[in-house]
Amino acid sequence: MHASTLLKKKLNASLISELSKAAEDTGGGSHYLEINGQNVDVDSVDVFTLYALLLQEARSIDSLTELGIPLQEASRLQVISPSSASTFLLDTHTGSENVVWYYNDLETDSRTARWHDSIQELLSRGYPGSFKYIRKNLYTGLLIIDPSRADHLAEVAQVRM
Repeated sequence: MHASTLLKKKLNASLISELSKAAEDTGGGSHYLEINGQNVDVDSVDVFTLYALLLQEARSIDSLTELGIPLQEASRLQVISPSSASTFLLDTHTGSENVVWYYNDLETDSRTARWHDSIQELLSRGYPGSFKYIRKNLYTGLLIIDPSRADHLAEVAQVRM
């Protein structure tokens, strides 16, 4: 695309206001580069470092989409800066839905609907060496993750294996 065709493009009003705010923050005539909330030093960056940074960002978005997070939400999570993440609060009150997500919820899974739902079933007699199948989440592992951090997403991938 050439500069003459770029000049003919209509810009979104929100983009214009964001660019104006960025120009006010950085001051006139200065160079500033930010990728997903990460400041990049323009004076010391080279093409290979920039490529590595963009590749890292693409990998983290791919890992979020592999977890089932829609692309729009994954892109929004990428923009969270560390300064805003430190003030982030997790609301676990009753009004919040889907705060705790079960990877394997035996109590509501349709595949386990025929299993007994009473813990008393564990006390009944059964064939020696056989397991008793009950539809209760007796053991629950809670994994608290920050989807914007690559090391936390690696832990989720490890749990899924």
